Amino acid sequence: MFVNYVADTFPEDLNVFARYIDTALSSGFYEESVVSEKFGSILPLIHTFALHDQLQDGAACFKFMAVVSERLLKKQTKQDGMNRDLVHVIWTLLYRDQRTYSKTTNPIIPRLLEKLYSYKREAALSRVELLELFQIKIWVDQEVKKGLLPEVFAKCIPAEIAEEAEQRFAEYDRQTYSQVQSEIAECLLDLRVTFKENQRLN
Repeated sequence: MFVNYVADTFPEDLNVFARYIDTALSSGFYEESVVSEKFGSILPLIHTFALHDQLQDGAACFKFMAVVSERLLKKQTKQDGMNRDLVHVIWTLLYRDQRTYSKTTNPIIPRLLEKLYSYKREAALSRVELLELFQIKIWVDQEVKKGLLPEVFAKCIPAEIAEEAEQRFAEYDRQTYSQVQSEIAECLLDLRVTFKENQRLN
């Protein structure tokens, strides 16, 4: 997908696509039925915008939430787009709540979390999904601790999946920490060289 290419190479330009989707939806360029039917194609776009901090409260975001709510009322199949990308859907909604500093939990989120208890699909969870699941678990634990979610939600993510997610996050964290250390070392080296050059010049 071209948008994914842009996200990987020029993430700062993603806002162009985000504005285009918002404008197209708000102007009625796409029919409501088409948007609902093509949910499986639209979801990756919304999720990509969220991953790169480009998701804004506009027509696309509100339509995304409306379609998710609509599908929750219908009987889902294993092949359904929302079932396939359930982790991305939950994470995207959590991202939106965090970004807007919402004081109340989006009512869609607990209903989606219920689906994690018995979540199954043919394909294995990707690295990104496992990292997102770890973040989802942290959020759930915090909400339960605050009394904003019933304690039963503390175990909505199956133990074996939660454990794998934690392991993946630990690996990711180690890699990121190592990179940060290298960047700090380079900055310190630059400062030391600059300081010595200033001494020489003085």
